[in-house]
Amino acid sequence: MQKLITRSRVSLVVLVGALALASWLTSNGHGQLSVYAGDNWADFLKVILALPGPEVHSGPLNFIVQRYLESRDYKGPVGLDHLPPLSMLLSLILRWSFAFVSPVVEFFALCGLFMVSLALIVFFRTRDAFWAFAALVSYPALFILYRGNLYAGLCGLCLVAALLRRKPDWTAALLFAVALNIRPNAAPCVLPLLLLPDWKSFCFRLVLPTGAIFLISFAGANAIDPSYTLASFAGLGSYAKVLVAEGSGVAFGSSLYGAFYALGWRGHYLVPTALALLPLPFAMWAFVRRRMTYAAFVFVCVAVMAMFSTVFADYHLIAFIAPLLLADSFALALPSLLLLAPKGVAMIGPFTIQVVINPAVMFVASLSITLWSLRQAIPYRATIDPSTNPPALGNTSI
Repeated sequence: MQKLITRSRVSLVVLVGALALASWLTSNGHGQLSVYAGDNWADFLKVILALPGPEVHSGPLNFIVQRYLESRDYKGPVGLDHLPPLSMLLSLILRWSFAFVSPVVEFFALCGLFMVSLALIVFFRTRDAFWAFAALVSYPALFILYRGNLYAGLCGLCLVAALLRRKPDWTAALLFAVALNIRPNAAPCVLPLLLLPDWKSFCFRLVLPTGAIFLISFAGANAIDPSYTLASFAGLGSYAKVLVAEGSGVAFGSSLYGAFYALGWRGHYLVPTALALLPLPFAMWAFVRRRMTYAAFVFVCVAVMAMFSTVFADYHLIAFIAPLLLADSFALALPSLLLLAPKGVAMIGPFTIQVVINPAVMFVASLSITLWSLRQAIPYRATIDPSTNPPALGNTSI
């Protein structure tokens, strides 16, 4: 436990130091930490204000609201039809609430709720305020606030909370159900609990709320906006064309396809996607055979989620808080710590070097962890018993 406490101090210092150094370098013209200042909070305000709804309530910083109301960014070929039903339903509800409360006031209130929730989830699992502060100053958490992508924040909170609990119960199933309905690409993160001995029961618990949330959200979104139908999902084609094939979703992202694209690859996205999935079947076998710890398998699954997603914005990296806290050694914690720190201090053409560094860290670390686990001649003596409480963080008996 003392090692874990010391690691929390080291992690906090590393994340704060990396943020300070990256901020200083980018302010002096080296690289870029985020999109230009005129597009801050856009993933919340600009997206929701592009939806149909009543006249917006005026309030502080109303000039930003007016600018986003007039924006055509989400009223063109990409649009918002690609949003999953849960994200669309929440967006439509928020859009109508803007008639009564200023969008900026709502945004800041939800940002505060996100930060408090993140700090409490981490603190209650570690009982260490340093870990909570480290999570709050991590690059993806700050990027969520800057871009305003609170859906990424909600998805990340659910993944981190479920993975840290290590119990395949109804609570974990509900957390995963919310995460999957926001971002279906998060499916690999379910594997650490799905591959435990009680997998059949957990599979039932997971499918039921996931399907229910999807159907209820779709019906609710369609009731508020009848133009949102099953045919709307054709918008995924435009999304793939603009953000994937044309590279618009590469900047400030950490997918393996994005790294290939930044380095000049213009081939089919299936090649880097297949490469990203390479460690997963071997890691699954090692975990089931108890040659890989729960903490190590969580890292591999989160890394695969990031690498195989053709578009994976850096605010989704918040999920790496889970393997960082679960790690039972500094060697296992190091790649997660690196992924939570900003590294966009140089450019590769129009993209920051972070677009390449992050997937490289994930791929090398995932392969190394998997190969090391496969070489273990003696399986770990214990695995997680779903009927018992999860061991304290840092316990090496998993």
